[in-house]
Amino acid sequence: MNIKIGTLIPHSKAYPKMGKDFVNGLKLGAKNTNTNCSFIIEGIGLGADEKIILDKAQKLTIQDDVNIITGLLGHVGLNQLQEYVKNMEVVLLYSDLGATIPKKTEQNPWVFCNSFELYMSAMLFGKHASKLKYKNIALSSSYYDSGYGLTSAIEKTLCETGGKFAGHFITPLHPREKESLLMSEFIHEVSPDAVFAFHSGIYAQEHSVYLKESKIMAKVPFFSTAFGADKQIIKGNESSFTGLKCISPWQLEEKRKANKEFIQKYKDQYDKIPSYF
Repeated sequence: MNIKIGTLIPHSKAYPKMGKDFVNGLKLGAKNTNTNCSFIIEGIGLGADEKIILDKAQKLTIQDDVNIITGLLGHVGLNQLQEYVKNMEVVLLYSDLGATIPKKTEQNPWVFCNSFELYMSAMLFGKHASKLKYKNIALSSSYYDSGYGLTSAIEKTLCETGGKFAGHFITPLHPREKESLLMSEFIHEVSPDAVFAFHSGIYAQEHSVYLKESKIMAKVPFFSTAFGADKQIIKGNESSFTGLKCISPWQLEEKRKANKEFIQKYKDQYDKIPSYF
């Protein structure tokens, strides 16, 4: 039997290879099973238009007669999509980055979520910060990244363990003159025990410049999500990032046997290392 897998893929200017990396992972996984799978791929633009997402899901279900729908999705249009697959009795197994706490799917037996759980990374930091004697935590993010749920995720566990927020430095859409100096003055003023930063894409690149100029990491313990400290950002600035601690659900450097095998299979198949996607 051939299992037809409908795949909804977004486009990202910040991570242009995101969709390709995701599909590569799907195909590599299918290759390592005894199941015959074929993929029908549909683009959903930026993933921010619920009508496009639902229209593509309808095409996959009715015209292409897929057995399952998957994809890399956010929360836009997700309620409508979940209701649609339930009515059509088609399984939806979607992936998300987990920048916000996922919507519960227990009431819908046709829907499953495979999450990268960025929110869980933030919650784990909040939980363990006080154990490391970091009670007063400052946050650093961009106007874009601060709109997600990582602040709320940290708060859930930080406050439970006796911690508190020192303040939140947010870089605006159009950075101010001497942004790195303003960041340095903020850290000096609030005097935190540690800083937790969450930036992604071009905003992470931007942030790395401010960190290099302000030398904040030499003054206070500094933690970051995976997207704020990937190899491309650190490359050429290794000395500036000395001491940075990255909290992530997955990293290339993990020593687990299964992870090493996955990385090797991916390199053998695609001649490059895998990404978070």
